[in-house]
Amino acid sequence: MSPPEPLLPLPTDKNKEPPLPPAEAPLPMEIAPLFPELEVPELNISLPLTPELPAFTLAITTEPLEVGTLKPLISKIDPPVKELDWPDTSFKAPPEPLLPLPTVMLTSPPRPPVEPPLPSNKAPVFPLDEVPLLKISFPLAPDAPALTLMI
Repeated sequence: MSPPEPLLPLPTDKNKEPPLPPAEAPLPMEIAPLFPELEVPELNISLPLTPELPAFTLAITTEPLEVGTLKPLISKIDPPVKELDWPDTSFKAPPEPLLPLPTVMLTSPPRPPVEPPLPSNKAPVFPLDEVPLLKISFPLAPDAPALTLMI
């Protein structure tokens, strides 16, 4: 059994890249650039040129009308201050409680009826002649590899 025939023709695959030019690839270049040997640049000691004519044809040499420095006017009037109307201070106590407040009572639980333990003055017992064994062990190698497929 085969699949049904399509109702419309299938689109064709088109390569949209332009074709490569028919020229060969350039050969690699293995020539090093030439550098001058021991050439030192010349010292430039030329001064800028002065113009024959001034930049402006009219030279202005007027002095200011007043030679003294400008000073601000001195005023002895204080700036206006806006007076604020502050509200009268009032104190209002909280209302009286409807029920009396509970009294503070510090009650600690009673001590258990057990005598305190006796102090111990015994030193721990240490072995005198026993020296620990030096353990030298290496990890065990597995019988079979962890993976069945060697990569």
